[in-house]
Amino acid sequence: MVPPSRSSRRSSLRSSAPTPDEIRSDLRLLARRMVDEVVAEVAALASVPVELHELEGKPSEVLNERARGAGLLVVGHRGRGGVASALLGSVSLECVLHAECPVTVIRRKPQPEVVRDPDTAAKAHDRHRVQLVDRTVAPLY
Repeated sequence: MVPPSRSSRRSSLRSSAPTPDEIRSDLRLLARRMVDEVVAEVAALASVPVELHELEGKPSEVLNERARGAGLLVVGHRGRGGVASALLGSVSLECVLHAECPVTVIRRKPQPEVVRDPDTAAKAHDRHRVQLVDRTVAPLY
């Protein structure tokens, strides 16, 4: 998703790179839209106050620092997979390992994945059959 303030600038080939302030502004707008989308999906959340804070630093360190003295730290899980998480790091794992309070990791709602039946030799007559596979992962405790 390209923020609106950026889309008009990108239409020109001569446009300059965005300034740090423009990037921060766009990120604030995207964060607010994400919160608004979640609240729109669950009507009960409309009365819950939400504050957005922008903090600089390594995400896991900033979260762990801010969670000192908290009763619970809730973080999301992007779900990149083992190799990508190992190479890029996992904020949620760092929080689970180093936070001074309990941590809950929220995963996205599992989406069914369409896959071809792996046993095509035995079921040659049914080559085009698909099955839905629920890719749920055990919750993190």
